This record gives sequence, C-alpha cells and structure tokens, in this order.
Amino acid sequence: MTAWRAKSNLGRPSWWRGGGVVSSLELTNPVERQDLRKHAMQRLGFDESKPVVVVFNHAVSDALGTNREIFDDLADWFEKTAERAAQDTRVNWLFQDHPAQFLYDVTGFFDTVKARWADYPHLQFRRSFDLSKNIIWSLVDLGLTVRGSVSAELPVYGVPALQAGWSEWSQCGFSMVAQDREDYWRLLDDSIEKLLAGSSPITQEQVERARLWQWFYRGGGDVASMLVQHWDMGQNDSLIRALTVAMRHVESDGEAALQATQRMWTRKEPILTRFDFTDGAERLAMQLGAVTVK
Repeated sequence: MTAWRAKSNLGRPSWWRGGGVVSSLELTNPVERQDLRKHAMQRLGFDESKPVVVVFNHAVSDALGTNREIFDDLADWFEKTAERAAQDTRVNWLFQDHPAQFLYDVTGFFDTVKARWADYPHLQFRRSFDLSKNIIWSLVDLGLTVRGSVSAELPVYGVPALQAGWSEWSQCGFSMVAQDREDYWRLLDDSIEKLLAGSSPITQEQVERARLWQWFYRGGGDVASMLVQHWDMGQNDSLIRALTVAMRHVESDGEAALQATQRMWTRKEPILTRFDFTDGAERLAMQLGAVTVK
C-alpha cells in the first residue's frame, strides 16, 4: 500500500510534482525500466553506453539561510555542480528544474544556467513537466540534491542518492550525505566510478532502510484525523470548510490528532505517530509474563 501511494503521488512531497499521469510512476520491474530507458536516452540524445546522473534543482529562493548546507545556497550548489558536470564526460547529466519553481523564482535562474552550458551535448537541462516521472525514473542511475525528497525516494527503488545538505532522514543511513564540499566531490566521483565499473553505490540494507522510512513517512507517521485533513482532500476553501465542520462536532477525547499529540508529549516521544507502538509491546510483555508465571 505504501508503494502504491508513493507511486501514485498520493502524498507530498513526492518531489512536489502535481497530479495526473505525468506525476505517476507506472514502472513495475527492471525490464519495463530498461525498455523505457532506451527511448528516453534517444530522446535526449544521450550516449546509451554511459550512466545518467540526474541533478534535481530546488526552489532556489525557498527557506534561504534556514538549512544546513555545504554550499553558499541552493543556487550556488546547482551552478557549481553544472560547472563540474560540463568537464566530466564519463556520464550523461540531466538537470531538472523544480516542479514548483514558478512559485519561487521570476529571475529565470534555471534558463540562465542552461544557456551557459548549452553547447555541451552530454548535459541536458529540462523543466520538470517536460518529462514524466516514468521517463526520469527510467534514466536516473544517481540522483543529486541538497535536501530534496528524492534522496528518500530514489533509494526505495535501488537508486543511490547524494545529498549536499541535511534533511530529517539524513541520519537514517540510506542516502549519502556529504559533510563538506570536498566530501561532496569525493562521494560524487566515487559513485560515478562504481557506476562505470558496473556496480551500484547503494547496498541492499540501504534499500531496506529507505523502504522502512517510506512506510513510516507515508503511513506510520501520518496521523489520520478529522482536524488535520490529508492534503488531497482539497485546499483553500475546501480545506477550511472541512476543518470548520470537524471543529463543531469533534470532541477532544475522540480526535486522533489530539490523542496522538498527548501520547507524544506525555512520553516525550520524538515524533507524532498514527500507532501506539509501545502499547502492543507492553501487552505482549504482559502475555509472555503471564505464560512464564503459569
């Protein structure tokens, strides 16, 4: 169910893409991915014998100065990576604009960087919705981001991801997290060398960790509530209307969000969870204890 929700984009961020077919992931096995990959490589004019590194741009003016990053800012990371990529012809490079960039930037930043490296055939710059998620996922052999959700999504499918900054999942062990700029370039080179050698920079344990995080992020930590509606129930007036009705009728002892918050606060748990994870363990311990006594 978690995989279906994620692939259907039923939960943000799924790299913050909108709804519809262009945002759904329909690939179900490596054979389908390889068939679509051949088409995608030809469409972009890439060398089919080389791996593809996809650089996922951020909304470059979003949350400036509020994150731990190893470059001056999100735009600096993107430009520096493009500069390095222009000199590295060992792989194909696809630079993707952020799906919500139009909300954050009116300076034409992405187009400016694109124009600077337009004469380099192993570099391609494409706006997000010019390519479907199926196309992007069929191509990517290594994903680069600062703190984007792709660094949690790609490893689920066995694709390595490198972060040039920190996110809430940075310490979960399924993405590569650079400690400084030198470490970023080292990890990037090491990953490319492994791809060229025919081995993946990601381990099976990292894939399993990423899948566990995906379930937690989209299931275990998603508190079903009448007060806090799922985002796809609607926005703006629709969301306010649903909240207004709920607040008129829901009592505090019957509201899941309030119960979960009370549980988290009382036990000093680090996160809000849909389930009471300790309750089942306590009951099991009691049952085992009763059996032992008997």
